[in-house]
Amino acid sequence: MNNYVVSQILVLVSSIFISCSFFTKNKKNVMLMCVIYCIFYSTHYLFLGAFTGMFMSLISALRNIWFYIVEKKSKKNK
Repeated sequence: MNNYVVSQILVLVSSIFISCSFFTKNKKNVMLMCVIYCIFYSTHYLFLGAFTGMFMSLISALRNIWFYIVEKKSKKNK
């Protein structure tokens, strides 16, 4: 399989995760699914050789991890 086909499969998987995140009611689960989405999407960019897009998706994943941690700590303090 060439890189293009693998990247399109990864986009399909990431689209499934982002679609599922719209139907979850828990904010923590939404953030977790968005992290998984960003990781698959950044891997998609890696296979295409688009390194700028890969780094931007990884930064977005780190942002979502940060929001996940903050949400988890705020629930613990209540």
